[in-house]
Amino acid sequence: MATKNAGIAILALLGSLALAGCSNSADATAQSTAGSKAPEKLKVAVLLAGATSGFGQAVHDGFMNTAKDLNVEATAFDAGFDPNKQFSQLQTAIASGQYNAIAVHPIAPEQMCKTLQAQAAKGIAVIAMDQPVCSDPLTPFEKSAPEGITAFVGGDTSVDQLGEWAKKVVADNAGGKVLVLNGPEGSAITKILDTATQQAVSDSSAGKDVKIINAFTDFSQAMAQSQTASLLVSNPDISVIGVSGAEMARGALAAVKSTNAKNVKVYVYAGDQASIEMMTEGEASVVRAARPFTAGMEAAKLFADLQEGKSVPQLVYTPTSEPNRPPATLLTPENLGSYKAEY
Repeated sequence: MATKNAGIAILALLGSLALAGCSNSADATAQSTAGSKAPEKLKVAVLLAGATSGFGQAVHDGFMNTAKDLNVEATAFDAGFDPNKQFSQLQTAIASGQYNAIAVHPIAPEQMCKTLQAQAAKGIAVIAMDQPVCSDPLTPFEKSAPEGITAFVGGDTSVDQLGEWAKKVVADNAGGKVLVLNGPEGSAITKILDTATQQAVSDSSAGKDVKIINAFTDFSQAMAQSQTASLLVSNPDISVIGVSGAEMARGALAAVKSTNAKNVKVYVYAGDQASIEMMTEGEASVVRAARPFTAGMEAAKLFADLQEGKSVPQLVYTPTSEPNRPPATLLTPENLGSYKAEY
């Protein structure tokens, strides 16, 4: 747990973000037809963004544990947050001929869309988790049904959801300089967060006085600390740092301490267990609910339904999925209630 420091407040909000899209949106109530005529027994290639992060591991656990319980055969591939590696894993899985279904937690959705659509057209069930594929990420979730693949399970990482975090940053810090520590450069998470932040700046009356600095990381504490320390030295007027989880928050806080920066606030946009603990101990003021385990779990349930010959919805909205429905979008000590962090 990070050491408490005067002048440092933490706001924890949702992360692991998304950008996607090759195609147009559709109505959320539509039942999936693309790739939904699955064989009696499915063999699912599960393409993970990166199980080395707590968020990615939770997506993995949600899917693999539920698939096992529901007798859905699944093999996981971990891309380690490398979009080219993930695309290569997709091609390898297809070429092997061993799989008749694909689950994907995409890193660079636009890179994968056409290939996944082609597989769905052949009758392969294709379901995206947490981050959409083949739909416009700037469209509200209920209008973002994917085109040409079976389904999308998510919603926590949509640009409108992340926009809440960005609006809070802007509203609280008029006249400030904000450092946003993103994921890997060019990745979906980076693009969607940048879009949400820029929209918040342009939409807010306070936005004209807020300057955003973007930096890129691999989500690790070490890289967050290194990037933050360097930028604090070159930009001593930074007043806000936005990071994607407690691990990165620790790195940012260590950099603030090592550079002797004053009056710097750290906002965290992922609601992991450590961030919840920071909040309950007074080091964080608000936590953004996150459900990566639920995203994996609900996707596995859809494959189980397909295996039984059932039709499935094209959209499953995890922010309202049971069993872990949050008491509110933004969690505080006052409204935390029975919420349990999923990672």
